[in-house]
Amino acid sequence: MTKKNGNDIYDNYSAMFYEKRDKKLISEKKSALKHAESCSKSRRKRKKKRK
Repeated sequence: MTKKNGNDIYDNYSAMFYEKRDKKLISEKKSALKHAESCSKSRRKRKKKRK
């Protein structure tokens, strides 16, 4: 009984850990995409200004 409870707690903890890690990775990807978008936008603006 205690072993099962221990496993349940461990499973919940590891699931929480993976969820947090995934959220962090997703947010990092999103910020990287935003950064790339802003870079390309500024590049386009600079090209237009030169013309």
